[in-house]
Amino acid sequence: QPISDFDRLPIIDRSLVNYEKYINYIGQGMVSHSITLQTIRGCPYDCAYCYRIWPRKTSRRSAENIFQEINLYYSMGFRRFVFMDDIFNLDIKNGIRLFRLIIQNKLDLRLLFPSGLRGDIFTKEYIDLMIQAGAVSFPLALETASPRLQKLINKNINLEKFRENLEYIIEKYPQVILELQIIHGIPTETRDEARASLDFIKSIRWVQFPYIHILNIYPGSEMAKIAVQHGISPKAIQQSADLAYH
Repeated sequence: QPISDFDRLPIIDRSLVNYEKYINYIGQGMVSHSITLQTIRGCPYDCAYCYRIWPRKTSRRSAENIFQEINLYYSMGFRRFVFMDDIFNLDIKNGIRLFRLIIQNKLDLRLLFPSGLRGDIFTKEYIDLMIQAGAVSFPLALETASPRLQKLINKNINLEKFRENLEYIIEKYPQVILELQIIHGIPTETRDEARASLDFIKSIRWVQFPYIHILNIYPGSEMAKIAVQHGISPKAIQQSADLAYH
């Protein structure tokens, strides 16, 4: 059964690991000398392209528990922390408490979120505190600028709020690295819809890392069901499953 009381898990004793062995390797967070953390499991959203590892119900650690772990590794000399959560910013209030603890204790950190953040649920206060606490990049997943396709793949991002938050970050925090991800090849996507996603990227004043992912449909997945419903043959899906994404 999924663990519901996430705070009761013990903090890993990283002093037992010789991190000097690993400093020459690039990890998920694209930095060496970093500590990876997990603060939330599960996702309430139901995006059709996503994997199904965690349940829809979320289990999360309290801000105080997360800070305890960060502070422990900070005392060991670590300054870069990589959050491996699917969507770190699901709990706005908990995140705000964590950032305030970091700020109040004057920790000099670099915070990274390589698995992505949901761009339409931010508040301005959250963005301000997140960057003040040490966030150096915002990886945001748009997937598509088409409202029709947003609904088809169950992403259902509020595109207006998404753009508003992007522009707020750019205007107020030009030093922050912006990553923006879209998916090309969603079943029934038209040329105009694909172009609209590219135009969305181009309309933003700057995006340091724009990622254009080519959709790969795996047999048995939710996306495969959508594809078959819209005329793509199961045989074509099966034949493409082992191909590289490009």
